[in-house]
Amino acid sequence: MSFFTYLYIYLQSNGLELFFYILFLKTKKISIIQKIIFFSICNAITHPIVFFGFMASPLTVLQSILWAEFFAILAETLLIYSFYPQRCSFLKVLLISSLANFVSWQIAPIFTALLVRILF
Repeated sequence: MSFFTYLYIYLQSNGLELFFYILFLKTKKISIIQKIIFFSICNAITHPIVFFGFMASPLTVLQSILWAEFFAILAETLLIYSFYPQRCSFLKVLLISSLANFVSWQIAPIFTALLVRILF
């Protein structure tokens, strides 16, 4: 896989998740640009582990996806809960992370398929 292929996959996933994090974790303590950077860094920490770690494991595809998503949700929840400037309940961050990752997991392949169809 090329660097640009992975970059596309990361940016697509990150973009889908950013929408939910920015929408539901509002604060006036930091700007929208700082929010995008913060959540993108959280995603940049978890995404390679999910993509190159779990998805390359000897588990079945379904097992890999389930463990990868569980890891991403929990890791992003812990990162956001620990470092986001506005204190939120752990449950709220967990629910938002679950929603963001679930939508990304379900919608990203559809976007990729549509893009491939349009381009080729």
